[in-house]
Amino acid sequence: MSQQSTFNTLKPVYNLVELGLDDYEENELVLNAIHDLYIYFQNSSNCTCRRTPKQRDLRTCFEKVGFKCFFERHFELKALEEHELFIKSQLISLSLCKPAYLKLCGVNDYLLSTLQNHLQSNGLTEHVHGNTGHASKTESRVFLDFNITFTIKQFLVQYGAIHGFPSPLWHQDDSEKVVSYFTFRRLWYEMIPSLRFQPYASDLCEVCSSFKAKLLVAKQDIDEYNKVQVEYDEHRVAVDLERETL
Repeated sequence: MSQQSTFNTLKPVYNLVELGLDDYEENELVLNAIHDLYIYFQNSSNCTCRRTPKQRDLRTCFEKVGFKCFFERHFELKALEEHELFIKSQLISLSLCKPAYLKLCGVNDYLLSTLQNHLQSNGLTEHVHGNTGHASKTESRVFLDFNITFTIKQFLVQYGAIHGFPSPLWHQDDSEKVVSYFTFRRLWYEMIPSLRFQPYASDLCEVCSSFKAKLLVAKQDIDEYNKVQVEYDEHRVAVDLERETL
């Protein structure tokens, strides 16, 4: 495990129950997919759907689908080894722009164009990749023995006590990764669940945070959205004036 690098790239802890994904096992594959899609959902510019002046619903196409539904379909496709025909026949019910569609299927624009050309030329027949038959390379996994778990526990105890940035095996010169990030987090919660760290603070007051939440809900109705936005702008002006007088 490299020195400091793990904690410089910490990912949020996602509650699978709150996300409606409690049927899934909390492992590295699932948590990586959740984090990747969560970041994607936060950026509305990922949706390139055309908007009209009369359009009342301001939600992106993937927001309309919903995180749970989008994740489940994305994860189904991610788990398939040969999913070309599945893509062609199973997405009729979802109305998505091209970038969101590519994200859902986990493919790039080049692969999509290749599949489209194959469909036009050959119809619904299997598209065979050029590397078919080649042995795949799998990453070796480490066996979690007592020495590794004890080292991680000692590291967590020291880190929680001095609030510094030590790392397991920090006194050694090698940067070999002992265990995966999510295995490390799992051992953390199993051995010292009470150890928590203060998250990054927000500079938004409670009223601003409330307005932010209202704006997300109001995106389904442009009139309501504009009304909340006006109230939010008035609040921000009042706050700025108050700060200037201090």
